Amino acid sequence: MGGKSLASQISEKMVELSSGVLFLLFGIMSLLSGPEGQL
Repeated sequence: MGGKSLASQISEKMVELSSGVLFLLFGIMSLLSGPEGQL
């Protein structure tokens, strides 16, 4: 898939939103798992 065709289908705000949600999700998961890093 080319970047141009991908960019025409997905808006910039959608990418920002999904990356923000993923960031928060991984942050919460790491907080819950603790320093050992076991989920």
